[in-house]
Amino acid sequence: MDTAQKNSIASTKQDLAKATEKYQTASKDKPVVQSSRVNPLVSKLTDSILESTYTRNQLRRRMRLLKDYINFRLYQSTEKLAFLETISAFLTRYPLYNQDAHWISSLGEEFYKNFRDTNSSTVLRDVNKYLDEMSVPVLYLPFALTDDIIDQKSLGGPANSTQVVPVQVMVEIGSWFKTNVSKTFIFEPSFSPDLVGGCALSMNGTYHDFSLRISMNEHHEEIIKSLKGIKK
Repeated sequence: MDTAQKNSIASTKQDLAKATEKYQTASKDKPVVQSSRVNPLVSKLTDSILESTYTRNQLRRRMRLLKDYINFRLYQSTEKLAFLETISAFLTRYPLYNQDAHWISSLGEEFYKNFRDTNSSTVLRDVNKYLDEMSVPVLYLPFALTDDIIDQKSLGGPANSTQVVPVQVMVEIGSWFKTNVSKTFIFEPSFSPDLVGGCALSMNGTYHDFSLRISMNEHHEEIIKSLKGIKK
């Protein structure tokens, strides 16, 4: 990661406070989930799913993983294995999900005991419906942000520095919102090369720009006047 990208990320982090304030104001009278009645079990399960999930894309991938793992646990695992052994057997059969190996085990055995052969389809359907109704803001960033790589925790060891940096930034931004807004907060990152430092937030159809670009545009005449006053 070069110096320019580091500076851009630092500027973005400084503007997250403004984005957080705007998000809280915009969502004050709007429920995160539109359903008026939520099954307590579904609410408990989604809280666990969202606690260490940061982006919409990550959530979608993990819900596919969750469905496949629960089906494997209930119907495909022919041996009586311990919790971590079952996960290991699942990942051996489905190596594509190794990216989220740490996450799937972090939910804990008690989480999966809520899914039985008599209710798994119904519970998963209700959880997905709950999550689909969430209002997810778009966070525009002046750098590309991705979570589609294997992070250090998933590998259980050192990872290539070019891989770890985007994940770390995604986790830092996501953690900021979870600390300052809600532990179930997720966002949808969008690369916006036109931004000059900082970030922009779109929620419920309203776009809010907190970047240096908007500040420069608002004070364009003052900046030009000041620059002209500089002696050569």
